[in-house]
Amino acid sequence: MHNFVNDLAQFVSGKFSVRIEGNYEVVEESAQYLLHLIAHKFPAVHWKAMSKATHLRTFMELRLVDKSVSFIDEIPHDLLIKLKSLRVLSLEGIYHKGLPDSVTELIHLRYLDLSGAKMNILRESIGCLYNLETLKLVGCTNLQS
Repeated sequence: MHNFVNDLAQFVSGKFSVRIEGNYEVVEESAQYLLHLIAHKFPAVHWKAMSKATHLRTFMELRLVDKSVSFIDEIPHDLLIKLKSLRVLSLEGIYHKGLPDSVTELIHLRYLDLSGAKMNILRESIGCLYNLETLKLVGCTNLQS
């Protein structure tokens, strides 16, 4: 029954949703939702493949291993510029230095999860995201301002 429900969900979502597991490198341009599943043996997201999905609205990363293990150090600056349609961005535990300025160009962003990030400063320019409804900073113990 589980396989049937999974197959049905994939059929209904079609090309608008992508779930990356393992070495999957194909992301359709029409994709609007991307769920990146990470298990201990899987590599990080293939940024080049993801940059083609310019209509992407959701990027979430789910870790199937210890959350202290970081597979992605940061998302490339030029990728964020291309993903202007993002509404949901989950970067839990990724950024160590601080968010790139390109995040402020995501004017449609409504949900930003930076939980567990090791950054010291949250730039004031984050206030330019006038559609932002939720900014999650759980466990950002190094955050000073």
